[in-house]
Amino acid sequence: MTIRTGAALVLAATLLGVATMPMRVGAQQSELSGLDAYVDKAMREWQVPGLAISVVRNDSVVLAKGYGVRELGKPERVDEHTLFAIGSCSKAFGSATVAMLVHDGKVRLDDRVQQYLPWLQLWDPWVTHEVRVRDLLAHRVGTPYTIENRLRVISLDYRDVIRRSRYMQPIAPFRDRYVYSNTMYIIAGEVVKEVSGMASWNDFVRDRIWVPLGMNRTNANILTARGTANKAMPHALIDGKLEAYEWEYADSLGSPSGGINSTAWDMAQWLRFQLGEGRFGGRQLIGTDLFREMHTPHSPGRSSARTGSPMISDETAPRFVAYGLGWLVQDYRGKKMVHHSGGASGFVCQQALLPEERLGVYVGTSASGLPEALMYWVFDAYLGAPRRDWSAIRLATSRHAEEESQRVVDQRNAARIKGTKPALPLEGYGGVYDDGGAYGEATVTMKDGKLVLRIGRLSGALEHWHHDTFLIPPFSWLRSGDPLDPARKRRAYGGMPPVGEHTFVTFVLDPSGKVDEMKVEGIAAFKRMR
Repeated sequence: MTIRTGAALVLAATLLGVATMPMRVGAQQSELSGLDAYVDKAMREWQVPGLAISVVRNDSVVLAKGYGVRELGKPERVDEHTLFAIGSCSKAFGSATVAMLVHDGKVRLDDRVQQYLPWLQLWDPWVTHEVRVRDLLAHRVGTPYTIENRLRVISLDYRDVIRRSRYMQPIAPFRDRYVYSNTMYIIAGEVVKEVSGMASWNDFVRDRIWVPLGMNRTNANILTARGTANKAMPHALIDGKLEAYEWEYADSLGSPSGGINSTAWDMAQWLRFQLGEGRFGGRQLIGTDLFREMHTPHSPGRSSARTGSPMISDETAPRFVAYGLGWLVQDYRGKKMVHHSGGASGFVCQQALLPEERLGVYVGTSASGLPEALMYWVFDAYLGAPRRDWSAIRLATSRHAEEESQRVVDQRNAARIKGTKPALPLEGYGGVYDDGGAYGEATVTMKDGKLVLRIGRLSGALEHWHHDTFLIPPFSWLRSGDPLDPARKRRAYGGMPPVGEHTFVTFVLDPSGKVDEMKVEGIAAFKRMR
């Protein structure tokens, strides 16, 4: 089975239906002349079914528009009110909710987190005691998001995610450098919940941001999103055929780490709020100085796409890149640029500001690297800069990455030893395993003649690869208690490695010929419990 997303989506251009929807906010400014043609061309080249974009200038919504279709093979078109998952663009909302509590005098950015969450335990008692609210938002605690994402998928709730954090070792010393973290934003959301006294972070962000800004279609709940008629569907190329699949994400309950779903029109209001430095509709929702703190560098980053943020193109040659509070901060053509990307299962988006130009852009698609390219196109148009084909530049980078990924897959396939069989009867691999850390207990049982591995809420059937190595095919993980339609078998649980490829499971035998250890690739090694 071969599964690819993004630039590898292959389908006839005539099926894409990328004709644009009428704009409902007035005529485009002259700077955007040619945008429709560029978007149509880029969508054909990237081969994505649907896209939404909004542009704000000087507190005016210049553009809020949809292109293409919500789901391949169906006639409903994307418009300015079509719902997309915005992934980690949610982090800017998370930092804004904390800033509102600071504005209210209920929290300080340099307060200890344990002051509000006394039950919090991280991997080190000193770090647990010293970590501040600002550290959570600035990505300088040191825990890696790759492991965090996998833990979120198997966890029952946010408290469980946070509980597992005490077993998660950092990849950098505390406050040493920028290390992107999702769990720290989940913790920040719990701080907001505790201090505000509201039932959830979702309630707070709804009442304090979405309602005042008129973001009436925005939500942070997978059930609400799935029940929305006007929503885009995620797509993936499976065995050479593009298929839509149901909405799913590791952050299915919604949190400031990446759980928000929104539309081009609603995000335009968010951009207005950002360009207004906390002021919207004549009301100052966050103090100006405090608001600017979110757009100020806190953690130095790296300026290379190969060593830093994958959404920063080397071609722009930034002189500096840093992380603020919920935003990346860098320079672009001599201007300060504040931006953040977001990725959820089957969705990629970009939100970006040029504050000095009073200019903001949001782009959402169903799986591609196109948002970054369109962001640069719009910025260049307003700056009067020489036009560059950013879509082609970004597409070439994406295709190169896919070629490298395919090369690894080909090498694995070539290394497979054919004609082998497991050393034990399948029942011999069954049992209870434990990694002694963040993942905890895992079980292997027999069902319908196959081994089934369960880790937390996730389970997957094992297929024999060679010797004592098995695999779980892509999109084959199932999650217990999942409210999604069980008839939809194509699922992409963000964070379960390797995304879009096989997960290999290898059993290690002891000298007596019994299983001693189970190694789950990209997750952990689990000792068999006697």
